[in-house]
Amino acid sequence: MTQATIRPGSCTLCEAMCGLRITVSGDRVIDIRGDEDDRLSAGHICPRALALAGVRNDPDRLRPPVRRTAGGRPEITWDEAFGLVSGELARIGRTHGAGAVATCLGNPVTHGLGAMTHAPPFVALPGTRNRFSAGPVDRSPPRFAPRPLMGRRRVLFGPRRTETARLGAEHHSIRPGTAAARYGRMGVSTLCRWGVQLLNIRTGDLDRPGGTLFTRPAADPIRTGERGPLTVEPERSPAEGTGR
Repeated sequence: MTQATIRPGSCTLCEAMCGLRITVSGDRVIDIRGDEDDRLSAGHICPRALALAGVRNDPDRLRPPVRRTAGGRPEITWDEAFGLVSGELARIGRTHGAGAVATCLGNPVTHGLGAMTHAPPFVALPGTRNRFSAGPVDRSPPRFAPRPLMGRRRVLFGPRRTETARLGAEHHSIRPGTAAARYGRMGVSTLCRWGVQLLNIRTGDLDRPGGTLFTRPAADPIRTGERGPLTVEPERSPAEGTGR
């Protein structure tokens, strides 16, 4: 039996990048715990980090590429997969135009150096404006929402009246079996991010140790020209008026 070893690591599923202590035996992860020596997370992790072991060890996890055929999904090599994808993208673009292609990027693209340096040039290759990502829900709202939100009342839904609700928000209870609520990270991201930034500005701690620091990434997409300033341009969808 292979002796188990503990390796340090970090969870890349969100911006917190919590420190982990990962116990492995051979190529199998047998335990994940928070790293108490991590200066930021101090041993605290959320259920998503704990579930990483299940994802890694899942027998149904797709490892090699497969191709869907009439007879099933046989495994193919990576060279075959890249050739198939690039060939089909080029054919669709020539036949139907760049607008027939769409790209979609999700988390955690910005949490990996390889994805940060290679994803932007890749999604630009088809020449399409149909680009989708976690950004419209997760990152863009704080750029557009601050003015409409100023002076608006705060409404919270939850099973109990929390400390936040007692600070003056309008609270609505959720009773099991009789009420339901939908939670979206957009609200948290918008309100909390702007509140934190305003607090740092007010205390003079913006971009100072002890406050919110501006990141200095290893790969800067703005400096390298891969990403320009944020612009908003109205454009009609190709599917508009089709009933889709």
